[in-house]
Amino acid sequence: MARRGTQGPSVSFFAFQDIITSVVGIFVLITLIMMIDLVSKANSTTHVRKRFQDTFSEVIESLREQLDQLERRSDKLERDAQSLGSVVTWNQKETLKELESAIDVMTQQATRSQQRTQDLQRVIEDQRSLKLRLEIESKNRSPDREELVKLLAQLEKLNSKLGDLQTEEPLVFKSQSLNGRAVIIVDVSSAGISVLDLANDQRKEWQGSGSIGQWKSWFSQQRISSLHFFVLIRPGAAKLFATVKSELERSGAIYGYDLMDGPKPLRLRSEATQ
Repeated sequence: MARRGTQGPSVSFFAFQDIITSVVGIFVLITLIMMIDLVSKANSTTHVRKRFQDTFSEVIESLREQLDQLERRSDKLERDAQSLGSVVTWNQKETLKELESAIDVMTQQATRSQQRTQDLQRVIEDQRSLKLRLEIESKNRSPDREELVKLLAQLEKLNSKLGDLQTEEPLVFKSQSLNGRAVIIVDVSSAGISVLDLANDQRKEWQGSGSIGQWKSWFSQQRISSLHFFVLIRPGAAKLFATVKSELERSGAIYGYDLMDGPKPLRLRSEATQ
């Protein structure tokens, strides 16, 4: 019998495995470089940075899983090569097809990662443009805000005064004349005398024991024929009112009087609107 020929030289996958590992490493390195560049550009926007991290975390995790799969497959091929020493041509072609398919998948994933990077870059640029527009709009509206602050302060002041008026429930005299005569309000209280000149929108007050003398001095300087006096009598001011009434009758002044219940204040129109 003829002796069977010796087996041909074995096929080694070590060089091919190094190529695959280098290609995978290059893809991973490119992805990491792109991530670092995007992270440095996206620090100004928290929302964009979060979207960037969420998107690329998934990509990195997927790449790591596939890298692990390739390493496991490479280890398996290495063990098979060591145990068998050689492979038939058909098995070699199938293995090459699998590796080429894996490279295609990695290439597609790298392309998708690059597309996502470009999308994120566009989002970052849009956010920057929006921020710039908002800053310009805010600067343009600064005078409006200052005017609004002033108006709000004036409104608060008016509301405060309105609250004071509503709490005090003051008497406000609107009529400035009666039958062609200027109206003078004489407020007589136990503390003194107050005079409200409605025509001239003026107030005079005299307090204490000397108030009657001061009022008489003021009264003597007035044109009695052109005035109409209206006397308000507060509790405890009967004696002082009698003196005022006597002076009005002595001078022939036209007057009227009424009783005031409680310490309700009197205000001129200008005092009520300030």
